[in-house]
Formats: sequence, C-alpha cells, structure tokens
Amino acid sequence: MQSDWRRLLAYIRPYRSRVIFGTCFTLLLSLSNLPLPLIMQYFIDEVLIAGQWAQLNLILMMILGLHVVRGLFSFFQTYTITLLGQRLVLDLRHFLFDHLQKLSLSYYDKKQTGKIMSRVMDDVTSIQSMLSRQVIRAFTDFVTLFVVIGLLFYKNWALALMSISVVPFYIANRQYFKPKIRSISRDIRESWDHIFGSVQETMAGVYVVKAFSQEERETHEFELSTWDNTELSMGRQFMAVKFSAIAGIISGLGTSLVLWYGGYAAVQGTMTIGELMAFYGLVGFLYNPAVRLATLSANIQESLVSVERVFEILDTKPDVEDDGISRLPRIKGHVEFRDVCFGYSPDQFVLDTINLDVKPGMTVALVGHTGCGKTTL
Repeated sequence: MQSDWRRLLAYIRPYRSRVIFGTCFTLLLSLSNLPLPLIMQYFIDEVLIAGQWAQLNLILMMILGLHVVRGLFSFFQTYTITLLGQRLVLDLRHFLFDHLQKLSLSYYDKKQTGKIMSRVMDDVTSIQSMLSRQVIRAFTDFVTLFVVIGLLFYKNWALALMSISVVPFYIANRQYFKPKIRSISRDIRESWDHIFGSVQETMAGVYVVKAFSQEERETHEFELSTWDNTELSMGRQFMAVKFSAIAGIISGLGTSLVLWYGGYAAVQGTMTIGELMAFYGLVGFLYNPAVRLATLSANIQESLVSVERVFEILDTKPDVEDDGISRLPRIKGHVEFRDVCFGYSPDQFVLDTINLDVKPGMTVALVGHTGCGKTTL
C-alpha cells in the first residue's frame, strides 16, 4: 500500500502549489475557531461577572471580525480544493482511458465493459475525493489536535490529562473497524461492477432482449443485483453508524470527566466559570477532530479499495508491446493461410488448423454460426 501512496503522489505533484494553498486555508479555517472559547472566557469573567460592560462592544467586534475572516478562509479553501479535485479526476481518467486503449483484446474478453466503466468513472471519483479532501482534512485535523492539546496543558494540565485520557479508545475503535470497513467496501465496489456490467450488456443487446421477449427476465436479474448491492450498502452504513456512535460515547466520557473535575474546581474557587467554559469549548475542538479523523479513516479505507482497483488496470500489460507503426510493403492481394491456429486465450482456439488460399481479385464469403471465428478470421 505504501507503493500505491507513492504512485498517487506522482499525480498530485504537478499541482503541489494548489495542495499547499488548499492545506493552508483548511488549516487556517480550523485554527480560526480556537480564539472563540478564549473570547467567551473573557466575556463571562470580565463582562458578565465583573460587570465591565464597556468591553462588550469590543468583544462583539472581535467575534464579528473572526467570523468574517473564517468566511474568507472558507471561500478560498473551497475554491482551491474544488479546482484541485476536478483537475485530479480529469488527469486520472485521461491516463486510465489512454492505458485502456493500449491493452490487448484478450483483456476485454475477460472483463465486462460495465465493470471497466465503473472503475473509470466511480473509482476515480472516489480517489479524487480522498486526495483532494480527505487527506488534506486529516492532516489539518492532526495539526489542530496538537495545537489544542498544547492550549489545554497551558490552561490546566490536570484537566488536559483527563481530556486526552480517552484518546486511546478512539485509536482502538478505529483499529477494530478498519479491516471490516475495507472488506465490505471492496464487496460493494465489486457489486457495482456487476450492476454496471449487467446494464451495459442489456442495453447493448436490447434488440435481442426484445426479439426474444426477455424483458421480465432481465428486470428480475437486475433487481437481484441491486438488492445485493443494497444489502451490502446497508451493512456498510450500519457499521459506520456503530463506529460513529462509539466515537460519540468516547467523546461524552471525556467531556463528562472535564465537567466533573472542572465543576469541582470552580466550586472550590481554583478555577473561574469563564476558564471552565473556555476549557469546555477547547475540549470540543479536541474531540471533534478526533471523531472526524476516525470517520475520515473509514472513508479513506473505502477509497483505498478504489486505488487498488484502478492500479489493477494500470498494472495490466498488453500481450504484445507495440514498438511503433511498421510501414507495409505494396500489397499484391494474394492471401494464403497454412495450418493457422489462433486463440484469445491459450486454452481455447478460435481458429484451429485453417487453410485458405485467396487469389488476387477473388471474393470470398465466410458463413457459419455465431462464435465460429468469422470476425477473427
């Protein structure tokens, strides 16, 4: 998987400036939340309790200014990441389609067209989402976590220790669900392959379906395929709900510990109400990225399945490597086959010991049942 990541970076490298800008704006947007609890601490202790109402206008202006700045960061972040994502998906699809044009016919004998379409369209979109959004979001959440932990220890080391004591539970939750989510995500992708293949084949052969009145049969098979996909998707969603619910319980446990100890300290007079509320707000900025990271981890596992499926195509080599276009000599129009054998796979011949001698000017008609090798010949 490390090699897959390195290969993905090759596609990102031409847009590293956009990646840097997108990451910076996302990081600034996340960090711009952190002053709010500190402003609220000052508002509670100095304005509400101490009665310094002259500071109220200043605080309101600070909050308004902070939201204006966050709005600007949000605009530039969304614009940069959207542009990056669209260029990435464009490049990936072009590269994948170009590679498909170079593969041998034997590859298409083994793969349904719908399955290939699923990888070119659906899987590439999943990879684009991972590279342009999920990875950047995960990086900024990691940075936010470290900054928030530093602020928590600066304000109250005992409460900070209580806050981070639940982090190992987040990690255990992630490690437990990680392989399960990846496995079921792979099954869902393969199910979509089957659905795309079924639709493509039915539409391509719609005249045959109509001619033999097989509409009900095709509809029934399609319903079975989509029902299997629905069951898998429901299982994936149910697993994600359990994953998020456990993460929420862990957050509630940490928050309860903070309020219990902080409330006791406030009653004893060793902590002000404003300090407690500021700490409570900062703890939210600790747990929210932690829950988001856990959720992003699940989404990234799903996208990594798409990475494997796309690279499976890119790693496929044509049976015959073309060295270039050869210049043909002048054709005389005399074609002769002597004991010619040919097959698209080694274990099954389409043409077996064919002998044919076509003189210049002759017209030859090939007659036979479907699949006997007329087109191949």
